[in-house]
Amino acid sequence: MYSKHQRIFLALSSGILSGIAWNIFPAVIFIALVPLLILENDLASAETSKSGSLFWLSWLSFIIWNVTAAWWVGYASIPGAIALLSFNSFWMAIVFWLFHISKSKLKIKAGWLILIAYWLSYEYIYMRTEISWPWFNLGNIFGNMTELVQWYEYTGTLGGSLWILFINIGVAEAFRVFISSKSLKSIGLRLTGIIVLLLLPSLLSLQMYYNYREIPNPVKVAVIQPNIDPYEEKFGNLTPGDQLRVILNEAEKANNGDIDYFIGPETAILGKNQESKILESNSVISIKQFLKKNPGIKFVIGAETQKEYLPKEKPSYTARKNDTTHLWEDRFNSAIQVDSSDNVQIYHKSKLVTGVEKMPLLRYLKFLEKFPIKLGGTYGSLGTQNFREAFRAADSTSVAPIICFESVYGKYVTDYVKAGANILFVITNDGWWKNSTGTWQHLNLSRLRAIETRRSVARSANTGISAIINQRGDLVNYLDWAEKGALVANVNKNSKLTFYTRHGDYPGKIALLLSLISFGAILILKWRKK
Repeated sequence: MYSKHQRIFLALSSGILSGIAWNIFPAVIFIALVPLLILENDLASAETSKSGSLFWLSWLSFIIWNVTAAWWVGYASIPGAIALLSFNSFWMAIVFWLFHISKSKLKIKAGWLILIAYWLSYEYIYMRTEISWPWFNLGNIFGNMTELVQWYEYTGTLGGSLWILFINIGVAEAFRVFISSKSLKSIGLRLTGIIVLLLLPSLLSLQMYYNYREIPNPVKVAVIQPNIDPYEEKFGNLTPGDQLRVILNEAEKANNGDIDYFIGPETAILGKNQESKILESNSVISIKQFLKKNPGIKFVIGAETQKEYLPKEKPSYTARKNDTTHLWEDRFNSAIQVDSSDNVQIYHKSKLVTGVEKMPLLRYLKFLEKFPIKLGGTYGSLGTQNFREAFRAADSTSVAPIICFESVYGKYVTDYVKAGANILFVITNDGWWKNSTGTWQHLNLSRLRAIETRRSVARSANTGISAIINQRGDLVNYLDWAEKGALVANVNKNSKLTFYTRHGDYPGKIALLLSLISFGAILILKWRKK
């Protein structure tokens, strides 16, 4: 039995190791949860119930993990960061606590399997809830080690989470057996199993990595990074017209006569751009004038847009009344595609950042809509759309207009692909996080989306990091933080659907079923006991 201070040390160790894994060396994640698992086993062996202690100690561990890995959220809002990271850690602790309780109630030898079922269920559900920030789903950690997770095209990131949990549990069990027997022989088979479990998926992935060949079907893109500071310039010293001129000037420099697409960052076009009159927008007019000199080119760029509801139309629950026109209107964080035609294609960002772009449960809590942090030039909850779509061109090219936070969600991105996208465009503004690990973490998530869908990715970030990513998830080229310029590259289209694209997060569905069976078994045992 461990003392109180030893238990606190175990909780702290797990949190620190997790932070190291996310910030410095991802492979540490394979042992990061071991101290917490040892702590749980110790409390489970105690003569008196210690479930309350486990909850608080695990919450401490997960808070350390979240804060050390995502401290950069505080650049945008310190109160918002405290709320977000505390909330995220709380749910992780709840999952671990429920596992501890269920394992105690069911008294099965393979009790660790309950943790796997509960944790994967948590990650699966958390990607689909109204309040959602699944940044630290375990499988996301391999965005900088894509050679080892090429099989994500079959499992998505939940497969990576399963891998990590199995190895952590194996190491913790080997430690428990060694402590009780004091003999290396007793854990020989377990250590062999851990090594096989670690190496087999890695070797399979390396084999897939070196044998994967993209089918040549190139589209030439130019990714623009204007490097406009979001705190001092974007919503302050530079007018919307000045900002667009920076982007068009960089596009002009990069134009070598055979560009198919220019890509600009999130909310590059500011102001009240009415969608019904989008061709009258000064910014759209400027882009079309640029395209007149360059026929055949498409420009995909982020924009603030608005939709007015006529007096007889029913407004959405996110709409607000305009004090001047007295009409209801929705505001959107949008992506638009402008070409030489009179058809401007528009997509509305629909995975919104809670507390920044939306208030959760707004349809029930309408009075709270003005509370979100003013970040990105808007306030209140933005509008969304309930389907994904691809921007189409006459030459059969279809691009996914993925906006910022949407790139965190693997299954969500597959919906663009199923809508016909054969290339992924990610437009974002990571300048809010300054030159922190957060900008690289966000970039690496796009590398995982490339593997899951086997789609090339062109990523435009306002202040960095803009990048070209191939279908294996390789970072082909990038513009670092605070660099101004453009990346010009050929990216290959791909129309084949991966197993993951077709079937989605099925490991989460299986885990959820097992979790429900576990809860049902507990209820039956409780009923029989009565």
